[in-house]
Parts: sequence; C-alpha cells; structure tokens
Amino acid sequence: MARQVIFVAARNPNTPGGGYDTYVRAHARAAVMAGFEPHIFCRGSPPGVEATDFEMVHQVTLPFWRRFLQTRAKGLYPHFSLKFDTPKLVDALESFVRANPGPHLVHGIGCWAYVGVALQERLRQTEIKIVAIGSFYGSYGHHSEGKLRGLNDSHSLWQKIWVHAEKRWARFAVTPLERHAYSKARMIIVNYNCVEEQLIDEFDTGVEIRQLPYASEEAFLCKPTAAVPAEIRALQPKEAPLIVSLSRHDPRKGMEILIRALGRLKQAGVPFRACLVGRGELLHAHRLLAQNLGLEGTTVLTGMVPDPFLYLNCADIFVLPSIRECSGSLSLLEALQAAAAVIASDVDGIPEDVNHGESALLVKSGSVPELTEALTNLLCNPDLRVRLANQSRELFATRFSADIFACAIRATYADLRFTP
Repeated sequence: MARQVIFVAARNPNTPGGGYDTYVRAHARAAVMAGFEPHIFCRGSPPGVEATDFEMVHQVTLPFWRRFLQTRAKGLYPHFSLKFDTPKLVDALESFVRANPGPHLVHGIGCWAYVGVALQERLRQTEIKIVAIGSFYGSYGHHSEGKLRGLNDSHSLWQKIWVHAEKRWARFAVTPLERHAYSKARMIIVNYNCVEEQLIDEFDTGVEIRQLPYASEEAFLCKPTAAVPAEIRALQPKEAPLIVSLSRHDPRKGMEILIRALGRLKQAGVPFRACLVGRGELLHAHRLLAQNLGLEGTTVLTGMVPDPFLYLNCADIFVLPSIRECSGSLSLLEALQAAAAVIASDVDGIPEDVNHGESALLVKSGSVPELTEALTNLLCNPDLRVRLANQSRELFATRFSADIFACAIRATYADLRFTP
C-alpha cells in the first residue's frame, strides 16, 4: 500500500473550475506518479469520501449559512471564511490521522496551508506527528490588487464595489492567517523567483522556502485526438490562423485588452480567427464589447467548456493578456504542451517561463498597441509561428513535463523524511 499524503484545498477539485482546481489536481497526480496515495480534504456537500482517478477526496460539510454563501458569493467566500471553516476541517483531519499510522505530511494549497498548521498545533502535545507544508503562489491580497489594477471605465459600479470589497476582506480576514501559516509551516513551496521575493517581502517569513518546477494537469493525461470543436469550425475565414486564449474573465486577466486588439486587427484587414475560452463575471460585458467592435463571425467567447485543452490543441497562436498573474499561468504551460506560438504579458512569473523572441513574444501588460503589433507579426509571419511553436514543444518537454514535476515532489517529500 502506498504511503498517504494529505492535501488541503479550498473546494472539491473534482468539479469544473479554473486554474486553482487544476493546480490541486496536478499536485495530486504528481504525488500518485511519485508513489504516494493522496487524500484531499476540502469543504463540500454532501459530506463523505469520493474516489477519483487522482485518488481520494474528503468533503467536509459546513453549516447551512456558510454553504449558502459558498454558492451566492463565490468571489469573496472561498478565502474570507478560512478562519470559520478551519475548525471543521481540522476535526476531520484529526479523525483521519488518528485512524491511520503516522507521521503525516499535510500539504496545504495556497492560504489553506493555515489548516495544516492548525492541525500541527492542535496535536503538538500528542504522539501524532504532523509535518505541515504549503504551496504559495501569491497572497490573496496580491490577487485582489491585480483585479483593482484591471478596473477601468468599462466596468460597472457594482463590479468596482465588489473588487474593492474583496481587497478589504483580504486585508482583514485572510492576510493575518496567511502570515501565521507561512511563519509556522515546516516548508513553503514556490514555483518562481518573483513569488519567493513576494513571500519574503510581504510576510517576512524565516521558514525554509523550496522552489520547485511544476506542470499542468494535462501533462499527466493521455487523450486521444478529438474533433475540432463546433465553435471553432464556425469561425471565418477558415484559412486564417487561429488565436486561442484560455482565461477567466475578471479584471486582472486583461481579456478586454485582447478583445480591443482583435478589433484593431479587424479594422486593419488582417485575417484571423479567435476563440476566447473561459468564464467569469465580465464574460457578458466582453461579449458585448466584441459585438460592438464588429467581431462577429471571426471571434467567439465560449464561456466555460468541458475540455479547454481541445481548443488549445487547435491553436496556431496562444495569447495570455494578463494585467497580473501573481505567479505563473497553467494555461501557458498547456499552450506550450499544445505547441502553440505564444504571446504573453511580461508580468510576474511569465518571463521566468518563456524568453522574448526565443520561445514567445512578450508584451507590456495592458498595452493594446503592443499586443496588436505582436499579433500582426505572428499572423503575417508563418515562419515565425512555426519557430515559436517548435520552441514551445521543446520547452514543455525539458521543463514542464509530468515526470519532472513528479520527481521534484518525490525529492522534496523525501527531504522531509516522507518516502513512498
């Protein structure tokens, strides 16, 4: 029987979601490949244990009023209630570790490292040994600040109020818990130099920080070739290169910048097709913007789709127009795997993943003219597209494969005296 490792996450990762959920699943799959048996503890309903192809998910039920908030205030609730939800999660974790031989490694994802630290502190005076570690990809406040930077006159008053409220809630309800977790954990794992610098600057932590390579969940999956999605087949002109972006529609992701750049391409008569995949609170506003810019027929905003990688597999060009990423982008790693030519904002961890002119074209975040110029360059230069696509494939194989991530997880856990 494989040795158990515990992960703590905000929600059930076995549900359709965004980058956070795929990040959790990728860690679980890396642990499985490394020889461990992952058990993921999260909030959810109904309570119980669910067997998945990335091992076991333990859902811990919450009082009705918190379940209500979880569905009605998704943007604020998941982390705002961390303090209130921790006792229930710690109770469930304590029952699990008491029933299974230890010691136990508890790996919290993001600010949910606080739960592992709380369990470690509760059981400190017992014979049960808990080693709590965390993965840090940027503070909740840093993420909220990115949304503030992305606000502009096209956003509604309600959207602006919501983002400002999220920033305030982060400061008072989450930041103190993050500071406690990142100062009391045994180790904090990061994936980027810039994230390590942010961790030290914001929380002044003295714990061991370990920088690891990582991979997207798609790197672990072997999927058969599938048909081109209907939304892409309908785009015109059919012979034009296809631009794909996979991103949530919120202010810090910069999707409005991409749509305005596409509008300029259309006005200049540059042929293209574009498929923007993702959900979010600004999806309706972005669809209206695309309509007002005359992008019907050439551009589709799909909303959430069951398998976003199908769309990336069709891409000639991948665009990541983020105002802020805080760390890196899983969709960028997936685009490298799909061998798309990449255009990305020069922010946060992105320049640590790709080099301008070598494996991608990097542009200033928030700049419609720079993004338009880079898109025109790739659309009109097939040789450059092929060269960048080949570099994408090579970069994925040498830095972001499943084997590389699994070996890094195995070595890190071994340094903590946890071996399969």
